[in-house]
Amino acid sequence: MFFFFFFVNDTATTEIYTLSLHDALPIFSTDGGIAVVDRIGGPVIRTYGELAGLPSQIVWQVVRDASGTLWAATTGGLARLTGSRFESFEPQQIQDARVLLPLASGLLVGGTSTSLFLVTAAGVDSIPVPGLESPAGYSGAVTDSEGVVWLASRNGLVSYDGAVAEYLGIING
Repeated sequence: MFFFFFFVNDTATTEIYTLSLHDALPIFSTDGGIAVVDRIGGPVIRTYGELAGLPSQIVWQVVRDASGTLWAATTGGLARLTGSRFESFEPQQIQDARVLLPLASGLLVGGTSTSLFLVTAAGVDSIPVPGLESPAGYSGAVTDSEGVVWLASRNGLVSYDGAVAEYLGIING
């Protein structure tokens, strides 16, 4: 058995939530912030935490949009990297960002513990999901070959075609 942990911002990181690439280097979202490493298991060469502008140390996901901007979904909300610091994005509208999915159009679809949203050049638009009664708790998102976004939540599956979201419920297989 192999155990992997490292220190991010002087905090021992024990949970890694996602892995993506940042300037061709692995970048981890963790329970202690964000870490960019030279190689997996190698030295941490850059970290980002609350001192670097993240709204929270707990980072659920890190993604890069079509323009190359790095975004972080944190328990404190959504943030984007501008220069060497993160800045909160629409903190009044987005709390506890859990999932982010960059779209080919340059937009971002995201989910929080309670809602679905779309990040546009003008700001954030809420996406209503008819039939979804209780907080969704979004946990994953993918785009299919036709451009439809599929989101997993603790209450079931949601699809979003760019105009309308549909709650499909729990799918038993």
